[in-house]
Formats: sequence, C-alpha cells, structure tokens
Amino acid sequence: MFSPFPQKFGGIMITVKKGYRDYPIFGTYGNQFIKNGEAENVLLDLKNNYAFGITIKPATFFRKGNFHLGELEKKDFWQFLTIGFYYEQLYLKNATLDGMRFDNMVNSSFINKYGTDNRYGITLGLAIY
Repeated sequence: MFSPFPQKFGGIMITVKKGYRDYPIFGTYGNQFIKNGEAENVLLDLKNNYAFGITIKPATFFRKGNFHLGELEKKDFWQFLTIGFYYEQLYLKNATLDGMRFDNMVNSSFINKYGTDNRYGITLGLAIY
C-alpha cells in the first residue's frame, strides 16, 4: 500500500507481477498429435507474463481513512468497495502446449500478429483497511 496522506486521502495499492499461467485444454483424448491420443487433457503454458495494477478505495477520499468495525452499520457496506485498473501482457511467443513450443505449431505471421496479447481492465472488489 502506498498513500502520501493516509488519514486524508486513503490508500492506493500498486501491484506489479511477473509470472506464468497454465490453461488446461480438455478433450484431447484420441488426438494422435498429442501423446499418441492417450492424453485426456493438456496444458497451454504461458511464461514471462507481466501485470500492473492500481487499486483505490473511493470511500477514503471523502473521510478519514480509519474506522472501527463495531461502529459500522449495514448501510456502510459501500465503504469497503474498491476500484482498480490493470494492464497485463501475455506472451504466446514463449508458450508451450504439452511441452511443444507453440511458435513451432503456427506460422510466423500468426506469432507476429498474436504473439503478445495486451489486456486492459477495471476491477471491483472489497477491502478492509
């Protein structure tokens, strides 16, 4: 969490992530190109992905950041809401499907067009701080 004035303007959470993702692909049984047709499912592994996000708690911009849980009522639920914005970058260039390099399965024009996927979005959540 970072906040230059936590009692006045609340907290801002900044996240930076680097990692990988695995996506299961089901229904590969019988496909002779994947483990001679013996695999029920395989994994699509995406490596070296990046994600950046910033999350704020709007309620803390309008009042002091501290509150006591015992003093809250049901109508105060909105004070726990957070809103965030994120950007993530997924790399198909380095992906593998059941251990086979993905860029060896598709042509180079596909990798040039879809090799890097940029995603943007908004998140809504709940936070207690």
